Amino acid sequence: MRNTLDFIRSPDVGILSASLLNPLATLFPVIYYVYHQRNHSLPDDQRRALRTFIYFLLFNEFLRRPEARIRYLREKLKPYNGRALPLDALLNVIAQRQKWHYVATSFEMLNAKLSLALNLVQPKICRETMSWQERPEVDHIFPWSKYVNRHPLLVNDIGNRAFLGKLRNIRKSDQEPWEYFDGTPADELATDYLIDKGQLKSDGFELFVANRRQRILERVTSLFGK
Repeated sequence: MRNTLDFIRSPDVGILSASLLNPLATLFPVIYYVYHQRNHSLPDDQRRALRTFIYFLLFNEFLRRPEARIRYLREKLKPYNGRALPLDALLNVIAQRQKWHYVATSFEMLNAKLSLALNLVQPKICRETMSWQERPEVDHIFPWSKYVNRHPLLVNDIGNRAFLGKLRNIRKSDQEPWEYFDGTPADELATDYLIDKGQLKSDGFELFVANRRQRILERVTSLFGK
């Protein structure tokens, strides 16, 4: 269990807040798999596959009713004790046992659980904090109050969402993004937010959302390999 928790919090998985680990039963099949590895340690060549498995379990909320579903996963894992994770077979269990499901990265999946998706784009931001001021919130880059009437379907899209500390979010209020990010270097915006600073302009909202959504999709697909 300790090794599993360390893996969950490691930089390549980056789940630093309990709020993202929902349902908590997601840990159970991971613990089972790690337990059966040599010295209860996760092989380096299986870290990416296990990360992908964990995130797809979370995006699907597959173990929100864990009793029977844990058994289905365990039965699939048992022949592979001490061997490589059968990722495709495990994702197939999700597809077979859940009417609505995601087994490949898609816009719909990312929009369904914004905090979980943004955690992959902005690692280390969503974490437990010592003060309320730094508590992460999912913010609208182009302010909701100014764009919801003109773009009701796009304003809440993941392409327009990002983590921001609570106090910074309060101070930001309904500022336009080119005003709020004026002093932020372009390379910092590109790295920390996947924002192209040149697209932060009053007539560029739709293009901005579409382009950033695509960049997020490509980043997550690259991380998962699916």
